[in-house]
Amino acid sequence: MSNELSTHIEDQEKRGQHNLMEVAASRQAQEVQAMIVIAKRFPRDVNESISRITTACQRRGLAEVSMYSYPRGKEQVTGPSIRLAEAMAQGWGNLDYGIRELSQANGESVCEAYAWDMETNVRSATTFTVPHVRHTKQGSYLLKDPRDIAEMILNVGARRKRSCILSVIPKDVQDLAVEQCEKTLTEGHKEPLVDRVRKMLEVFKQFGITTEMIETRAQRKTESLTEQHMLELRKIYTSLKDGMSKPEDWFAFQQVETEGTAKTPGESKSERAAKELKREKGSKKEKETAKSEPQEEEKKEKESTTTSEPQEEEKKETKKSESEPEVIEEIPEDLREYHFELFKTATLEQARQVWRSYIFDNKETMDQDLYSLACEYRDQKLKTFPAE
Repeated sequence: MSNELSTHIEDQEKRGQHNLMEVAASRQAQEVQAMIVIAKRFPRDVNESISRITTACQRRGLAEVSMYSYPRGKEQVTGPSIRLAEAMAQGWGNLDYGIRELSQANGESVCEAYAWDMETNVRSATTFTVPHVRHTKQGSYLLKDPRDIAEMILNVGARRKRSCILSVIPKDVQDLAVEQCEKTLTEGHKEPLVDRVRKMLEVFKQFGITTEMIETRAQRKTESLTEQHMLELRKIYTSLKDGMSKPEDWFAFQQVETEGTAKTPGESKSERAAKELKREKGSKKEKETAKSEPQEEEKKEKESTTTSEPQEEEKKETKKSESEPEVIEEIPEDLREYHFELFKTATLEQARQVWRSYIFDNKETMDQDLYSLACEYRDQKLKTFPAE
């Protein structure tokens, strides 16, 4: 009797779940039909839609992030960014677009990015797979937090969503939007060009790009940059911010920093400073030896009269000076305590804890150069630990 009752309850639960799925599917179908009916009843006015798009492109906030750019071989690829594509979709009207997750299993999500013109029934969609893995310089790790997984899906699917939107909006409308954005950026600035260049240089420091790198690329000093240079730099910044390219794609990081000391790949600032100190020390020794040659006879007379005790003290002092680390002189005062605690650690977890307490928690108030140097000290220490 009890088995029959439990079987009856399970059947009722299955029928209830099946009914809920049918209700959800029916509701979704009705919503789609309603959207199509409304789009047919109230068709878009093309001139009004274009006017809405160009008006949106007159806003400076949108115009500054409207274009992306990245190098492909010897060519430079540019186009409307994700934000401009979304603004065009909103102004075009009667357009359904987005990203949906179709399934999630075995540590990955199968997703779909789509754009559907409800009025003309033109639809563009693409399916892609997002592994729940985040790759960093210290290694890769699995994502378990649903929020992290959702953010990963949105980041990966943003470019595919842009491609779908641009495939259903006419190309001439896109060209008008891009033209208006460029016009907005080059005309009507209330702020002087010098101040805008200064702010742009500060923004690029977030990616480790110095003023000298920008001047090398532009083949001129920052004081003589024009509006066209600013337009190109904004495209590069948008590309870097959206993850379309890397700083190494645009700027030369391997440059000769000082005379006789060339920067090699993977060499930190502290190592280069040590080489420079050794080079200077060697040149000083050569000068001292050159000066001491005429005075050899005087030294021999002094050596015969001096005792062994002063010689031993001099040897101790020279040994002490040679045992002292040469690089410590190049460490800034604000980073010496962090450098001492970091290189005193014996495990990977201890090194990361020192990094968090001294640097990461104070990132917002630190100078960008100090932060970059602290990152190099951290990476140099992490290389001494075995791979996990």
